[in-house]
Amino acid sequence: MLSTFTRRGRLVVPAAIFALCAGLLPASVSAASPPSDCATVTPVSSITAGMHGRGWTVAQGQTASPFRASILGVLQDGIAPGRDLIIAKLSDVPGSHMIRDAGVWAGMSGSPVYVNGELIGAVAYSFASGLSPIAGITPAEYMMNILNYSDSASASVDTVSGPNRIALTGSLRATVARAAGISVAQAGTLSRVPTPVAVSGLSDKLRAELQARLTKDGSPVILTAGSSVAAPTSGSPLATPTPGGNFAAMLSYGDVTAGGIGTTTYVCNGQALAFGHPFDTTGPAALGANDADAITIISDPVFGSFKLANIGALFGTVDQDRVTGIRADLGAAPSLIPIISHVTSIDNGTSRTGESDAASLDQVGDIAYVHLANNIFVVDDRDGPGSAWVKWTFTGQRQNGDPWTLQRSNRYVSQLSIAGDASFEMGNQLDQIVHNPFESITVDSVTATAKVQDDVLEYEIVGWAISKNAGAYHSPATVHIQPGDDLSIRVNLREPLGTATTATIALHVPAGASGPGELDVTGGAFQGFFAGATGAAASASGAPATSDPFQRLLNQLANAPKNNSITADLYFFDTTTPNDTLSAINTDRVVDGQVRISVEAPFVGP
Repeated sequence: MLSTFTRRGRLVVPAAIFALCAGLLPASVSAASPPSDCATVTPVSSITAGMHGRGWTVAQGQTASPFRASILGVLQDGIAPGRDLIIAKLSDVPGSHMIRDAGVWAGMSGSPVYVNGELIGAVAYSFASGLSPIAGITPAEYMMNILNYSDSASASVDTVSGPNRIALTGSLRATVARAAGISVAQAGTLSRVPTPVAVSGLSDKLRAELQARLTKDGSPVILTAGSSVAAPTSGSPLATPTPGGNFAAMLSYGDVTAGGIGTTTYVCNGQALAFGHPFDTTGPAALGANDADAITIISDPVFGSFKLANIGALFGTVDQDRVTGIRADLGAAPSLIPIISHVTSIDNGTSRTGESDAASLDQVGDIAYVHLANNIFVVDDRDGPGSAWVKWTFTGQRQNGDPWTLQRSNRYVSQLSIAGDASFEMGNQLDQIVHNPFESITVDSVTATAKVQDDVLEYEIVGWAISKNAGAYHSPATVHIQPGDDLSIRVNLREPLGTATTATIALHVPAGASGPGELDVTGGAFQGFFAGATGAAASASGAPATSDPFQRLLNQLANAPKNNSITADLYFFDTTTPNDTLSAINTDRVVDGQVRISVEAPFVGP
């Protein structure tokens, strides 16, 4: 029983009693007892406009605080066919200002809402900008279905995504406009509450690049600064999540620690549900599940407010990532993919071995790219032009359990950011392998060695001359050739400061050569990353032929022309003539540019 007391002869009424008597708080939300595990769930069919409830979330630290929720209505099929969405107006309890100051903020996703002590759902949607208190609540009964999915040992990679935008319709739209104090036109669409992804140790440029990579499928995320957390092991102690408490879905640990910050919705019998919407919608998942420590809520009336937090202790493993939320197994640490790089700066003589451990198979290419770029940035102690040599090795398991390996090295130059440009190909090759269309694979390890320097070591192709059958070199407008000729192409190269040199490529004219054609002499850097994607290019570089499509992909990636290569490609416009007769040589630095040489062989009629 709540009591009163006197001060200086005056009767003092506790704030909660005053609010209740004044009609500001319904009786069902006047008590502030923290939520407990294994809550009873109210079906969405029992939710009606006018109900009042209480939600829980963390604005600072690790302790959940209450807020109020007034139900405005239920949007039929709002999330998906057969999956309704509860619409509510949130407000602060007396003494709190987290909704007034920040509206529904990124990181609030998953905050459980209760009516009459029973769980109705999790905050998951809001208006895209401003400090709006209007929330879309994912019904808890749909989230409970995630508990019934079977366990998955590894993530499956797909491109399915949950709804990012939900249109309000009819009278509900007008009701929301009145409750929010906005026009009906402004109350048109709710958006999935963005997920703040706390990332450690990145420059602003790398953080922006990682955000672009993580949002390439349309998933709304906000990258923020975060703390580095060591990779958990099988013996790591486990913390216990609480409903309304912080929850981090971990993409990686170590140098590049990256975790999506949200809120725990439900905990029961060694499982937890969070977010109320997907993180990446992979279905079966294999992410880390961690606690977090909220620093503050950054209020932003333009782009939307968000929670700033550090990653905390391990909960377990996120093993499901579905449209209505994510699920964690609280019993074991996640399986991780070690990404290890050793970087040396030729100019300042420093070296460093760094490690990031990826939990997400889907994002391992992005994490590998950012990890290597960040390690180069740290060792070189700058972000600017330069040159680099990088060698990498990937290992993993094929769908049938057989091992696979890819090894490759390449040279890079950049006039802007050598750290990023030298890491791009490695990350994208790994991404192509993980998302290959042929079979499901796993990645066991990623290792890289890099050397970096400030000088831009590059050649540009500026001219050519050709010799036939050991004759004199010349540069005619059209080179007349015969089937069986041995060609020697002398390529004129120039360094950025003007120093000239030459390189020579040998090429044999095929016996079936006929009619007009073209000889393209191309620097590896000019061809770009996808050079060598054709079987002919891979074969010219020594890739073994195979009918196995996944192995063929590995061969093509490993043997693609390098940035320091010069490739001569002889082909004829007559489609009956053998095309793509290739030859390539490597130089001591990156080669850019291309020359196209017209050739003509005697026409061989049918």
